[in-house]
This record gives sequence, C-alpha cells and structure tokens, in this order.
Amino acid sequence: MRPRGKFSTSGAIKVASILEEFNPSFFEEPVSPENVDEMARVAAHTSISIAQLASSV
Repeated sequence: MRPRGKFSTSGAIKVASILEEFNPSFFEEPVSPENVDEMARVAAHTSISIAQLASSV
C-alpha cells in the first residue's frame, strides 16, 4: 500500500492492523517520511514492513 505520508500516526496504525490479515509486503510512507519518530511508532505497532521512497531519503 502506498499512501505517501497521508495518514496520521494513529490512522496509519489502524490501517496497518486491518491490512495485516492480507500479509502485504510493505506499507509505504504511512506517515510523513520527514517524521522518523512517527514512522518508528507505526513500525512498532505492526508486523508489516514500513518502506520509504528512495527519493524521500
């Protein structure tokens, strides 16, 4: 899934919990890529790998 930073942290965590049953390969930029702490918070609450666009780095 590629929301490109459109979710709030709590929203991304909720979406990730719903998506887990479908076993996606990754969840790309669920929150703003500039906010590393929030990306880490989402990652801590899901088994889905969190991805970041190479152009965002």
